[in-house]
Amino acid sequence: MTANNAPMDGAEWPSQPITKAMKRLLARFYTLVDAATVESSELLAGQVFGESGELVVNKRRMKGRERMSSSYVR
Repeated sequence: MTANNAPMDGAEWPSQPITKAMKRLLARFYTLVDAATVESSELLAGQVFGESGELVVNKRRMKGRERMSSSYVR
């Protein structure tokens, strides 16, 4: 992910070192979350989170890839 990293270029990072790989992962996460589509939910579950990953949004808790990939709500 090179061109998609642009939104993260201006981000302020903490003083501890953050690897380029972690920055790419964060960029991917925010790009997919901001897209808010059925496809982006599936990609988020499959490319960003592990099989037993957990995503909490407000009071919604989604555990596991299957639950996350079906979590798109307009």
